[in-house]
Amino acid sequence: VDLYVCRHGTTTWNLAKRWQGETDTELADVGVKQAHAVADILAERLPHGVRCILASDLKRARHTAEIYGRRFGCEVIVEPRLREPSLGRFEGLTKDEIYSEYADVFARMEKMEQGERLKTPYFE
Repeated sequence: VDLYVCRHGTTTWNLAKRWQGETDTELADVGVKQAHAVADILAERLPHGVRCILASDLKRARHTAEIYGRRFGCEVIVEPRLREPSLGRFEGLTKDEIYSEYADVFARMEKMEQGERLKTPYFE
């Protein structure tokens, strides 16, 4: 069984309720513990192991993948194309900050269908 992509554990910015996107944040202590716990669960569910793990080059994903890799004794392949998308101006802000500062953007988005929202630029 191959484990190709891993979700990172909780980061310092997750704890601060900040949106991350491509900002390269660290795992928080709780995120490291989560990664170890998930690695143990995966080892139980995948008794034949994994051949490799793919992760983005962001520290939070790479660190999580390295914990999994040590548990399985397998290679971790870092792939920048797996990186989370940029959140632009929203990166580093909290949800409350975003929704208050950009209320007009969200009011416009609310009136759009999903397809239109995905194609519409929100900023000049």
